Amino acid sequence: MENAGSTVDLAKYQKLLGKINEKRAEGVKITQTDYEIMQKEFELEQARDAYEDARKQKNTMRLTRDASGNYSYVYSSEASNESELEQKIKDLEHDIYTLNRDAADEIGELYL
Repeated sequence: MENAGSTVDLAKYQKLLGKINEKRAEGVKITQTDYEIMQKEFELEQARDAYEDARKQKNTMRLTRDASGNYSYVYSSEASNESELEQKIKDLEHDIYTLNRDAADEIGELYL
């Protein structure tokens, strides 16, 4: 199972490298900010994958009671882990937004 995750990470890393190589082929100079944005986008994809895996993973057993009064065990995912990952996704999205905004401000200042 770990190999599958590594393959996905490798494919995403190769996609990031492909993006960098495309920009270089077009003659676009890649700035540190561009690199940081692409890195954050990569981390965001990893966080989204981890969140989806956490949602699908059923690792907690709870005892529940149905309407008839019968008890049964139900497997569920841990909400705390999901909420942590959800917060990480929000933080990364905010970081990307901030980096893009700051880059746009820098470009704007060059032309003023």
